[in-house]
Amino acid sequence: AGNYVVTTSLQVADSVKVGRQNVKVAQLALTRLMTRFSDPNYKDVLVMAHRANTGNMAIPENSISAVKAAIAAGCDFIECDPRLTKDGQVVVCHDENISRTTTGSGNISNLTLSQLQSYMLKDRMGRPTNEVMPTLKQFLEAARGHVYVNLDYPTRTATSQIVFDIVKECGMLEQVLFYVNTADKAREILQLCPTAHVYAWGTPDVYAPLKNIGRNSFVQFTLGSDNAAIISARNDNMIVTDVVMDDTNGKTAEADLINGNGKTFDDLLGLGIRMFMTDSPYQVLGYLRAKGLHQ
Repeated sequence: AGNYVVTTSLQVADSVKVGRQNVKVAQLALTRLMTRFSDPNYKDVLVMAHRANTGNMAIPENSISAVKAAIAAGCDFIECDPRLTKDGQVVVCHDENISRTTTGSGNISNLTLSQLQSYMLKDRMGRPTNEVMPTLKQFLEAARGHVYVNLDYPTRTATSQIVFDIVKECGMLEQVLFYVNTADKAREILQLCPTAHVYAWGTPDVYAPLKNIGRNSFVQFTLGSDNAAIISARNDNMIVTDVVMDDTNGKTAEADLINGNGKTFDDLLGLGIRMFMTDSPYQVLGYLRAKGLHQ
C-alpha cells in the first residue's frame, strides 16, 4: 500500500516520450469491500478458489503454489482448511488423514509439524511434488496483500482462539473471513474481536449474530439450496454466496460451464448470488468477465 509515481518511457524512432501517472495502492480491506455491496452500481460477482485450487491439476490443493496460482488467475478469495497438529501447530490440509494429499500416512492430530513436513504434498492427480504441507502462518503470509482468505476451521481441530491469534499475528484481520457453521462459533469470533469478519452458513439461526452488527456479512449456500432460503437471507441484508463445485447435492455447475452451458450460473445470478466458490476459477472468471460482472 502507498502512493507511487509510475513512469513509462516509449522510444519512437529517434525520440523518447515519457509519461508519468500518480497511482494510489490501497491495502486489501474487507470493511471497505463489503460497503461496496450497498452501492446499486457495484455489479461485480466475486470468485473464491476452493482449497486455493485453479484448473491446474499439477498443483497440490491447499499449498503455497496453489495460493500463487490463484492470485495469478485473478481470484478474489481463496479458501483453506486449518488443522491442529500433535504439537499444537496449525497446518493447512482438508483431510485429517494425510494419505490422499501427501506421501505419508496417519492423522494430523497424531503427527508433529516436523513429521508432517517430512512428507511431500501430492498434486491433484496423486503425484508427489517437491512441496510440503504449509503452516497456516506460511499460507497466510503467501496471500497477504494479494488475495482475501476464507478459513474453514470449525469442523476441524483448530480452535477459534488459536486461528484468530495467528491471523492477528499476521496482521490480516481485514483480509480474512472466519467461516462458521453454528451461531455459537459466530459469537465466539465476535467475542474475540467485534470487528472480525464472519462468514456464516446460510441458515437464519447460524447467521443471526451477524444481523445487527452494523455491517455487511457473507453467508454461504450450496448447489441445490432452497431458493426461498437464499432470497430470505438476501432480504436479511446478507450477501449471498454459493459453492458450485460439481456433485454438491447431486447438482452440476462447473462441468456444465466448461462445456458451454452456464444455465446454473445464470439461475444463481438471478437469485442475487454475489460470490462463487469453485475448483475452476479460470472458467468462472471468464464467464463473469464476459458478462461484465468481474473486473
